[in-house]
Amino acid sequence: MSISTIHPTIKEARGAYVLGILIYWMMSSRGKRSAASISSEHSDEVYEYKGGLGVPRDVVSVKFHPDVTSVDDCAFQYCCSLRDVVFNEGLRLIGKNAFQYCAFESITFPSTLEEIGEGAFKHCDGLEKVAFNMGLQRIGKMAFMYCSLLINVDLSFTNVEELKADVFYGCKRLTKVVLNEGIKKMYHTFSQCTSLVDVNFPSSLVEIEAYTFYSCKMRVVELKEGLQEIAGNAFGDNSLLESITLPSTITNIPHDAIHDCANLREVIMLNQDIRVCKNEYDSDNDIFIQIETKKVFSRCPSLTYISFPSLLSRLEEIVLAGQTQARNKVNDIHGVQIRDGKVSISATFITEDQIYSDEESDSDNESHPIVHLDWSAVRKKRDMILDLIVFYEKREATCLFELALWKSQITIAEDNRNPIDREACRIDVPGPVKDAMLQYL
Repeated sequence: MSISTIHPTIKEARGAYVLGILIYWMMSSRGKRSAASISSEHSDEVYEYKGGLGVPRDVVSVKFHPDVTSVDDCAFQYCCSLRDVVFNEGLRLIGKNAFQYCAFESITFPSTLEEIGEGAFKHCDGLEKVAFNMGLQRIGKMAFMYCSLLINVDLSFTNVEELKADVFYGCKRLTKVVLNEGIKKMYHTFSQCTSLVDVNFPSSLVEIEAYTFYSCKMRVVELKEGLQEIAGNAFGDNSLLESITLPSTITNIPHDAIHDCANLREVIMLNQDIRVCKNEYDSDNDIFIQIETKKVFSRCPSLTYISFPSLLSRLEEIVLAGQTQARNKVNDIHGVQIRDGKVSISATFITEDQIYSDEESDSDNESHPIVHLDWSAVRKKRDMILDLIVFYEKREATCLFELALWKSQITIAEDNRNPIDREACRIDVPGPVKDAMLQYL
């Protein structure tokens, strides 16, 4: 066979082979096209969703079939023209990334919805309003991440107990959050919500994890009794924060829980024995010595007072004469004053150079050194105040003991029907005994 007769045969064979491959691919892919490749010839009509992934990418309006109980993962992902969704009562689950990158402006969830999956509404840049309902129990991490036009979040009707990592991360226009009574934990939830100024803190809240309110704009934070843990960076970089109240149920606070708050003026500690501790994420090989005195409330140059309301309460429980003396002595301590229902200790600062002795300071600019609250100075003055209060409390106890002895002598005289000389019945506790009582009472 000549070369001229071989070439057409080879070409035909190649053509038949390619055609066979093409037909096989078309047959095998029938019914298995990815949801992202499906389009609709009637995108302006209402699309009825019955479940699954076969959703047209150019759909504009969606109404859910009454029998739908869940939205599949990624079902409406990249439906960038989707502006109107009507959910059915009976829907229980919205899957992972289900509506990512959609364009609707508002959502109303049915009362039957129990769970919103991870990243379900992430990058819905036009979303302004969300109506949550009472059936909701779980919201997955990053569920509303980067919803940059979302303004308000009201979870008060829900049964959510935990807000996972980054649920509302980067919602830069979010200004108000209403948390439900019953919520217990939050993890990185509102980090980078740079317009957030109004948050309620329910009494059910137990833990605020790292970065939960990082870079927010709250002016006053009043944490409720029952809160037990605040993690590192929980309130970092809150440039408008002026005052924060830490409840008595918090016994330890990481040294970097509150930092870079340029306008912070007062920290109110309801637990007079609160300890500053090391961030659990810090390296074990750091060079901090006695972390309680180092790097506390860093870069808070306006901080003026660390205040303890409970110290004033104890002062006010001392009887009047002793109370006046005790208050005067407390006011005589340099840098301490009684003000606005609190005993306040003036803040003093230390720099990086004062913390690091053998290591080079990591200050960015030597002319503007990084400053930290000198917690050891605060603690020292707090202990001085406590010593004064305890002294007067013990002295009051010895006075009561003397009165009890006096009363007992009067009672004995009355029982014996002897003439009562009240002054003679008075018994002073001997000096050495009183000193011992003051020492060991």
